[in-house]
Order: sequence, then C-alpha cells, then structure tokens
Amino acid sequence: MAHTHYEFTNMVMCDTAEEVYAGSEKISIQMIICYFSHDGDQINLSDDISATTSDTTDDTIIHLYGEGAGSQIIINWSAKPRHFHGLNVVTIDSGSLAYVYLA
Repeated sequence: MAHTHYEFTNMVMCDTAEEVYAGSEKISIQMIICYFSHDGDQINLSDDISATTSDTTDDTIIHLYGEGAGSQIIINWSAKPRHFHGLNVVTIDSGSLAYVYLA
C-alpha cells in the first residue's frame, strides 16, 4: 500500500519505501510515531532535496530500529517543528508503520 494522507489531522501514514513529498515542497514535521512489527526492523526517513540542482544527496531525517515485536518510538517536535524540503521513506520493513504529523 502506498502512503495515506489524512487531511483533517494533517498526517501521513507510510508502510512502504517511496517518495511521499517531492523536494520542491517544503514541509514542517511536528511528530513522528513509528510502530515496528519485529525486533530489529528499521524505518529510515529522509528529505528529498537531491531533486534540486544545489544539493545532490538526500539527508537523513531519522533512522530508527525496533527493540521488539510491537515496539513503538515517538519523536515529538511539537515545541519546535523541523522544516524539510520533501519527504522520502527510504527503508521500512514489512509490517512496520510510520506516522508523520505535519505542522
């Protein structure tokens, strides 16, 4: 399944590696919630800035590893949202989910 955008909560749910927002779009991330289905599963999110001529590499936003089946990690930047150009799900293991809340 591709990412799903929930309009009223301004949240994106990701369960497969893909480009969610192109590098031309500026986004502000308020919170990331990751659910891992197995021990050692990983979720790696990056910006999509390599789509521009001034920067040729994607920068890692966050790279997390699960600590057991059913584990979760919450990254809360509500007090100071982080701003990025684009969003890529680089790695996400089968059965894991990443919820990205935008400001």
